[in-house]
Amino acid sequence: MILGITAITFLLSWAGVLDHLETTGLDTFNILQRSSDPKHVVIVAIDDEDYKSLFDETSPLCSGKLHEIIVAIAKGHPKMIGVDIDTASERKEAIETEQDWPPIVWGQDALLDEKARVFLVQPVLGGRDPARNMDEAAIAAVPMDSDGIIRRYYRQFAIGEDRKEDSFPWAVVKAACTEPQAAEGCKEVQHTIDEVKAAGGKETEFPKHGLKMNFAGQRFNFKPLSARFVLQVGSEPGWDISSPLREKIVLLGGVYHAARDTQITPVGPMAGVQLMAQAIETEFSGGGVRPLMNEVVAALLDLCSGAVMVYISYRNRLHLDRALLISLGVLVIFPLLCSLVAFSTLARWFNFVPMIVGVLLHELYEHGREYQHLRELYLHEI
Repeated sequence: MILGITAITFLLSWAGVLDHLETTGLDTFNILQRSSDPKHVVIVAIDDEDYKSLFDETSPLCSGKLHEIIVAIAKGHPKMIGVDIDTASERKEAIETEQDWPPIVWGQDALLDEKARVFLVQPVLGGRDPARNMDEAAIAAVPMDSDGIIRRYYRQFAIGEDRKEDSFPWAVVKAACTEPQAAEGCKEVQHTIDEVKAAGGKETEFPKHGLKMNFAGQRFNFKPLSARFVLQVGSEPGWDISSPLREKIVLLGGVYHAARDTQITPVGPMAGVQLMAQAIETEFSGGGVRPLMNEVVAALLDLCSGAVMVYISYRNRLHLDRALLISLGVLVIFPLLCSLVAFSTLARWFNFVPMIVGVLLHELYEHGREYQHLRELYLHEI
């Protein structure tokens, strides 16, 4: 019975039947969870005032002004720069990269071809490839759940039958961890990079694969620096020595209203660049909720929960009231603990309820049968 319940729960979870219960619990814990300060990423944001004063409220954004902003960022000696801004337009002059800039990952848009289940990638830098070997382009997109809320991200996207391309956050993480002065936490990330290579890019499979941003376990409080502030202090003495960008991953993105890049998340609206930053910090914190690996751990914990319930029933077989009381305590505590261990969040507690309830009902049924049997013997003797 234990093996049967475990198999059924695993299959229901894998098929997405439990998703609505899971997301409801996850969203609840997201709201209650306190945010923490990011350790690796700093956001330089083009806000509404920047859009008005620096870019004359004109899109696509002026390449010359973007170049000035990146120059100011580079003077702060960041580890690398991620540009989450649309640079695909051929109507404007492409940004000229300078040799003394740190590595840059250019974000590119991608449209999902529903029929072929692949992404159609848009160009960057006005249709030109990055000039330096250390630079690359990556897809700055996140999938939307069926209810219109962003909860997950991909490490890789399928852009053809045999071709895959890294997502923007994954490309940034990989680039940061291949630098001579690798960021803190890169040892675990490097292990993950090796795992993804060995898996042959299975993260691109639809619809279940991908990693859920664990807002409930680690939600980061990003306080962006405005582009005009960086331009102002970028030429000040000491900026290259004591800037808040030094040895950090810096993301440049737009949070101005006209960009229309605001997404709905379980914890409220977020700009696209903030979602990219959230995914990057999630990777350095151990990665998001991984479907397959975590489901296997969950199945093992389910088996353990069933064994614990059987042991409780066995040890208290002569005291049904005590067994029932302990079992009810296990029903409250164990699903939360198992969810925390398997998925690094309390939100998926319901995955572990069927096992405990099933064993509890089975034991009550067995006690009832035993009681009925003893009652019949007693009446027979009378």
